[in-house]
Amino acid sequence: MSSPLHLAVQCAPTSMVAYIVSKGVVELSARNKSGNTALHLAAMQGRDDVVELLLDHPDIDDSIVNNAGKQVIIMLANSNIFQAFEVAKTPELAQSMQFSREKYAAETTAAVKEAIANKDYRGLESILSRERAKALVHMSRLDLETGSTFLHAAARQGDKRLIEILLAHGADPIRRDRKGKLPYEVTKDQEIRSLLRASQPAKPSNTSSGPGERISQKGYLKKWTNYARGSKLRWFVLDNTTLSYYKHPGLTSINVI
Repeated sequence: MSSPLHLAVQCAPTSMVAYIVSKGVVELSARNKSGNTALHLAAMQGRDDVVELLLDHPDIDDSIVNNAGKQVIIMLANSNIFQAFEVAKTPELAQSMQFSREKYAAETTAAVKEAIANKDYRGLESILSRERAKALVHMSRLDLETGSTFLHAAARQGDKRLIEILLAHGADPIRRDRKGKLPYEVTKDQEIRSLLRASQPAKPSNTSSGPGERISQKGYLKKWTNYARGSKLRWFVLDNTTLSYYKHPGLTSINVI
């Protein structure tokens, strides 16, 4: 059933949407009979101002899938590439939403690192329990500065509780750091070494493909067109080893790279 927020997103001014959100009486993740959240509807209608308003709310979750199986956005959790929003009305809105999600991922990753450094168990558990964080924060990505994962950092701290929290949220005990070391190899604490060596490898992300699996990804990227028009957004489709692009999703005219 549609909530007041669903209705406001479709026909009310932004000020009214902001008022409803500020009251906190409507769940931002509520879905209508089609499975769409208010964010889905705002993106589909091209309401940039409402999309920005909703994405700025700490309780927003843009990883929810509607009845058609579409998220507002899909992110490649194992890379720095962000795929376009599947329901956004324009490429420009899709790109704007991508930047918002990238910012959230970077800020949340920094918060996780800080919680690990301060041994803030409650804070770490709180961050990693958020649905949006689960979709956006890659638990085993190498940090650009240290070349290590969250699990390496916790192991160096010699803190068993930190490691247990990270493992429970999908950190991979067999992910090597930039120097080729596994997490258990960066600590001398025997109890922690035993815990990490006995832990099962993390399940692959549902946004990534394993060895030998077919690769299929799609999204907007900027492509150079000509000197007069410069770079323009194009819809790219990667199907295994073939990369194609179109002016818009759904078009049949193919340009193969």
